[in-house]
Amino acid sequence: MIRIISMLLALQATVLLAAEKRESIFDRIVNIEDELILDVPNLPPLCDKLDLQRQKINIGPVNLYVEQEGQGIPIVLLHGGPGGTHHGFHPFFSRAKKFAKIIYYDQRGTGQSDYIPDNGYTVSQAADDLDLLRKKLGIEKWVILGHSYGGFLAQVYMLKYPQNILGVILVSAETDQHLTLDRRRLTDFLSEQELVKLREIASNNSLSMEQKAFNMFLNGYWKAQHFYKFTLSENIRFSKYYWKQDTDFNRVMSENMFTYHLVGQFNNSTIPTLMIEGLWDLTWNTDKPQKFHDYIPNATLVVFENSGHQSFVDEPEKFFSLLQDFVSNIQQEQ
Repeated sequence: MIRIISMLLALQATVLLAAEKRESIFDRIVNIEDELILDVPNLPPLCDKLDLQRQKINIGPVNLYVEQEGQGIPIVLLHGGPGGTHHGFHPFFSRAKKFAKIIYYDQRGTGQSDYIPDNGYTVSQAADDLDLLRKKLGIEKWVILGHSYGGFLAQVYMLKYPQNILGVILVSAETDQHLTLDRRRLTDFLSEQELVKLREIASNNSLSMEQKAFNMFLNGYWKAQHFYKFTLSENIRFSKYYWKQDTDFNRVMSENMFTYHLVGQFNNSTIPTLMIEGLWDLTWNTDKPQKFHDYIPNATLVVFENSGHQSFVDEPEKFFSLLQDFVSNIQQEQ
């Protein structure tokens, strides 16, 4: 099986080089595999190929896994989930090392950081951990960039530690969980056959988290949050390295998110804030960007027209040009 997968990877790489465009959600191709693949092939994490400073940093209660690259204004990246890892940012954010110091880390209870809940995992605890990390790194103020759930964590950090922030970038960020939004659009792009297959995989308790993720993306679930179809190598690395967390972490943190009421909390915020949304992020419907912007009115909203949940993957040239402009404006105002 591994040999077959390796051959497929080589073939897929050749096809992608020759193709004019990658398959997108608009092609509406039905993805169904006859059998489950239980042996997810091995590929090394992209971290191994990048010139990064890697270390475990003790912030008191726990050790956090941290990577750094580049020079300049510090930008710390808050990964999604709850329960994702920093791997989702590789290799894309290496583009930004030309104009900033990029700080990747795994939040407590995820990835290569310690799994020590103390009194219980909470978003507030994660915000406190983040500020302890800032102090340990010797940074006075920094830019925080939160993706997905990391965007929710960024909002809580904004409320707790506004004095330590130069600017905030919210990329396809989770909103106040009490905000009323239209139904998500995923079923508009998945066939009934794919939905049936995905329910079968999700309910198969004999599969590991890695096996479930790999097979779900093979059977069309990439459309949930991506404008372009995963390559096989991207699927392997996402399944093996992105979704790593303590037992029951996602459920505990997801429930804790409902205890926060964020609407109305940012009306007087003066923190420079950039809000980036993908028009075809099927996690939400088309009403989400404006409703989100309404409760952070100081933010600048930019909607990427050919992106899903990860605009830094789908439209990298536009994304990192916008990020560089945002950083430059902050530096000029200092």
